[in-house]
Amino acid sequence: MFKLLPSYSFVLNSHLCAEECKRKIREFSEEKKTFKLDWKAPVYSKSYIGFVADGEFEIHRNIAYRNSFLPVIRGKITSQTNGVTISINMRVDSFVSVFMAIWLGFTFLFCLLVLFIAFKASFSPFFIIPFGMVIFGMVLSHGAFNYERKKSVEDLKNLFGAEIKNQDTFSRIK
Repeated sequence: MFKLLPSYSFVLNSHLCAEECKRKIREFSEEKKTFKLDWKAPVYSKSYIGFVADGEFEIHRNIAYRNSFLPVIRGKITSQTNGVTISINMRVDSFVSVFMAIWLGFTFLFCLLVLFIAFKASFSPFFIIPFGMVIFGMVLSHGAFNYERKKSVEDLKNLFGAEIKNQDTFSRIK
């Protein structure tokens, strides 16, 4: 099944203990700096930005370019008898999700309107525009998200020395 908005969930199994995983994620990420009225964006020295609290974390990649579809990585570390299980869920930022839902919703409505008009009037090349907008929005969001997702998955696997236990069924289709 195709998702309208990109997301990705998977579980990592690691031989490390829960405290070691928390320590590694703290070393790997940096707390988000407070908002200041300044022209320059805050400078971060680590690869990821976010926080770790009570066995859960929320981070995102520290990138020097703009990508509104950068995955926000939420994870939960659970102790097991032979290591830990790290459940990870990647989604786009809430504001981007709301914006894309509204944008795609209106473009879908325009598509329905165009279909209704197309049955009553003769064909015009302008009828294709709303369908192109829907396709463009879907390709842009999924493409930009998956570009960053692949890097983050590899970083997390290497950080925890872990293997993926299971993942989204849609994500397995390449």
